Amino acid sequence: MTSILKTDEIQSQNGGAVVKMQTLKHPSASGNNLELGSDGNVSITNTLSAGTIGTGVTQPPRHHFLAYLTGDQTINNGSRDLVAFNADEYSSWDSSTSKGFDTTNHYYVVPETGYYWIYFSGRLSDGSDTGGGSLWKLSHNEVLSGSSGTASRKNFGIIIKEASGYIASGHTGMVLNLTVGDILRLYCANSIGSQEVIQATTDGFTCTVMGGFILR
Repeated sequence: MTSILKTDEIQSQNGGAVVKMQTLKHPSASGNNLELGSDGNVSITNTLSAGTIGTGVTQPPRHHFLAYLTGDQTINNGSRDLVAFNADEYSSWDSSTSKGFDTTNHYYVVPETGYYWIYFSGRLSDGSDTGGGSLWKLSHNEVLSGSSGTASRKNFGIIIKEASGYIASGHTGMVLNLTVGDILRLYCANSIGSQEVIQATTDGFTCTVMGGFILR
């Protein structure tokens, strides 16, 4: 015979309504549905399938960054240079973990394993166009010097063709599966035929940036 206990309140010996338990379990569940820790934490064993998370609940960190140049950067013809981003709009660098965008070394250190949307835009100011172009590459865990580096689905970039009469710029992005501690750098290779400038801003807008955020 099934027993049923009906009550409005359970009181402790010292008074006051209290119910003490460690777990809650549905009769048909293979394990506990809810676990109450001695530290005050509450664990849901499987999936929270319905309900609303209130605004007062603290969410996990939503890692994001937006690196930019505070001034133009000169780049010689025939060279491949690291874009020396020296500012981050969202100050993502965490000195306690050495993660986030490092404005001293000009690269992003991934703070948490997960999927990220990573993007960049680039623009060269062409003072004497000769019909050449520029190659912009975001590198994953790789320092580039004279070569374009290795081929990887975590490396991506664009080629911008300069044409007489205007200055070309470009923008691209990808979803990357990244591991904590991975390092992302942006490089520009100048093959225009003359010394150029990686532009920080022009005509009231920001030209060259690198940014991203975690998707999880």
